[in-house]
Amino acid sequence: MRALADGGVDRLLATLGGPAARWRPPVLEVDHVRDADVHLNGRGLVIAPTMFSIHQIELLFPPLDPSRPPTLAVPTPSDAPPCSALWESAGESGVPALDELLGRTRAAVLRAAVPGCRTTELARRLGISPATATHHTAALRNARLLATRREGKAAVHTVTTLGLSLLSGGPVV
Repeated sequence: MRALADGGVDRLLATLGGPAARWRPPVLEVDHVRDADVHLNGRGLVIAPTMFSIHQIELLFPPLDPSRPPTLAVPTPSDAPPCSALWESAGESGVPALDELLGRTRAAVLRAAVPGCRTTELARRLGISPATATHHTAALRNARLLATRREGKAAVHTVTTLGLSLLSGGPVV
C-alpha cells in the first residue's frame, strides 16, 4: 500500500513485479511465457502477493464467474514473514492460528468438509444447528474455501484447492 501511495501504479508494480511488470497507461505489460492480450472491460484487477509463487507473475481468472476481476498473482516481497508463522499457535492462548483467523467453528466446518459432506452431516458432526452450518458454509464459499453443489434437495460441500492449501499450510495462490 505504501508503494502505491508513494509512487502510484508504476511504483507498486516495480515493487511487486520488478522488471517483469510495467504500467504504460492504459496498458499493463507483464513478461510471461504465454503471449496474450487480456481486456478487463471495466472489471478491474486484483493484485495479490502470493507466499508460495514460483517467482513468476501469473494472471488468474475466476472460473465460476467471468464477470469478476482477474487476479494478478505476484511473488511476495522477500522481506515478508515466513509462511510457517501463519500456522503456529497464536501466542499464549495456545489456539491454532487458523482457528483465530476463521473462528473455531468456521475452521472446524472447513476441516470437516474435506471429504465432502452435506449440510446436515456437518451440523451433526460438529454439534451445531443446520442453520449455523449453512451460515458458515456460505461464508467459506464466499471466501472460495468451499464449493457447494446440489444433489437433489441437499447441498454437498467440498473444500476447494485454496481451502486445502490453507488447511495444510501449503501453497496458497
